[in-house]
Amino acid sequence: SLAQTVNSISSSYVQRGEVKALAGLDPVVVANYQQDYAVGGAPSRWLYQCNTGPILTNPGFRDLVWNPTRLFYSYSATEYPSSVFPYRYVQLDDTGISHVGASASQWTGTWSGYVVAGYNISQPGYYTLTANISFIPTASDGGDYVVFLNDRVIQDTTATAASRSHSIIIYLGALQEGDVVRVAIGPGPTDGNDHIAFDNFNITGYTVSSNPFLVGSLMDIKSEIGSNDQMYQNTFATQSALGLLNQTVSSITNTYAQKSQVPQLAGLQPVVVADYLRDFTPNGAPLRWLYQYNTGPLLSNPGFANMVWNPTRDFYSYQSNAYPSGNPYGYVRLDNDGLSHVGAAGSQWSGGWSCYLVAGYNISEPGIYTLTANVNFNVTASAGGDYAVLVNDDVLVDNTGVNIRDHAINVFLGPLNEGDVVRLAVGPGSSAGSDHIQFNNFNIAGLPMSQSPSLVRSLMNSPLEPFSVNNVQTFQEGSFPENWFYQWTSGPLSDPTQYANLVWEASRTQYQAVAGTFPASDPAGWVSYWADGNGHLPGAATANIIISYRAPRTGIYNIVGTLTFTRDCSNGGNVYVLVNSAVAHSFPAGVSTTPLNVALGAMQAGDFVRVAMDNAGTASCDNFVLNVDIGGYVVNEHYLW
Repeated sequence: SLAQTVNSISSSYVQRGEVKALAGLDPVVVANYQQDYAVGGAPSRWLYQCNTGPILTNPGFRDLVWNPTRLFYSYSATEYPSSVFPYRYVQLDDTGISHVGASASQWTGTWSGYVVAGYNISQPGYYTLTANISFIPTASDGGDYVVFLNDRVIQDTTATAASRSHSIIIYLGALQEGDVVRVAIGPGPTDGNDHIAFDNFNITGYTVSSNPFLVGSLMDIKSEIGSNDQMYQNTFATQSALGLLNQTVSSITNTYAQKSQVPQLAGLQPVVVADYLRDFTPNGAPLRWLYQYNTGPLLSNPGFANMVWNPTRDFYSYQSNAYPSGNPYGYVRLDNDGLSHVGAAGSQWSGGWSCYLVAGYNISEPGIYTLTANVNFNVTASAGGDYAVLVNDDVLVDNTGVNIRDHAINVFLGPLNEGDVVRLAVGPGSSAGSDHIQFNNFNIAGLPMSQSPSLVRSLMNSPLEPFSVNNVQTFQEGSFPENWFYQWTSGPLSDPTQYANLVWEASRTQYQAVAGTFPASDPAGWVSYWADGNGHLPGAATANIIISYRAPRTGIYNIVGTLTFTRDCSNGGNVYVLVNSAVAHSFPAGVSTTPLNVALGAMQAGDFVRVAMDNAGTASCDNFVLNVDIGGYVVNEHYLW
């Protein structure tokens, strides 16, 4: 994930020359040629130099000296141009207007003279070099340049044709105090009128002092990886910049929550810490596993009790000497091959709440984890069921109240500590009957702390916090609640500029297309939205109602909930979940209740999550109820790096 982290920031840092500030951490310009320039002697940590030998094989470097007559740095303090080749016209000026030395063809030597500007790094960190070099007189045929890190050439243009313009952007990687970065500019194969201009010659990066914990811990990764420096260079130096929190989170989301795997990084691979089928034992739950059922309403006051081993039936159930038992625990069981059974639905007994089969795991060490499982209601007589994922006492994913026969569950759990309990609860849905289930690939996998203490620790201590907002709970009359927008459009969903806000109509206690007129003429028609998530689709087939939420903070976002068409005469509608103007997932019409459970991934503050609905070509009784939670893990705005 770190390789993707570093790569993901490439476009924002190297191509646009910036990194968006995140959690108060900004890149620092540690060296700027024009701003730092000093007369009389090079400023602290700057080196104004020329080479004393062949630039690629044995360059050597000699300091230029201040020439008080010409008011720039040159080979001699008293003579310009110098009589010594190849240093004749070498100069460094305060405005960046400078001059390179002579080419090998102009004197008896075999190497060319380069003007060199260098900087001695003052503290550990991750750095990038940028510069624009222009050979400005029209008579010049241009030149070349070489970039050094200490004694090592990291970019060489001497073998390419001379150019009059060079744009340099180089990710320098992790540097230590005392490392020296040099840019050497030369005349190319021939020279003449080789005045040059430095523009935007900067060294920028993330220093340990700007964030001792994050930068320091990432700097330490090299020692953990070991002596294979090339592996480290492949991870960092060939990429473009330090991966900050949003990019880290984004890469983890992409690799865990969507692909269920993390690519190998310097020998670091995800670990499957819990596998239901692998770990199953009879006569007592295996270490850290919990085979349970709920003792109260799952979402409000569940309570959990342990199943017991039933030696006659060879599985875990409510009782050790009887099966089935009385409701609601009747048929609940967990078996060794994943063939299990949920409890009774609330409609089947006087208690009114459903009994869920619960498999839980107690995390053994800090880390970043994901839960995956396939749950199949595999008896044809079953109408399917529902599920929820809980971490400790918090419901992380709520997909209850539906009847679906196959569930592909993939949940990014995020940073967890030792002792945190992850539970997967599978229930009968709104009705029960023949609810045998099959667990396949029920795993908890991730990066535990022992895999790479510095990396995992830095990621776990990222300033993330859970966040959730619900469209029903936040609804308000008169004006849109904070960050919510109730809209409609007859244009393409891909063009938010064509969205129109619904307006509040107090006499009808609803938002509608036209103030004082309801229904409006098509294409808007009956489009409306009111309390408790209720609404009505537009009249025209090409029109959509759109419920939008603007992300207040950067983070990982998901949408979880349901959309129900409430009248039997409705044919439903097409449903679209969008991030900004791009469709992240679509659901076809013809379903009375659509579970909306979409991993949206990393989003920036100001991005929009949208649920859009059309009438699927037929305007008929299109009332709906939308009830969704939007949230996930977001940057803690009160956390100070």
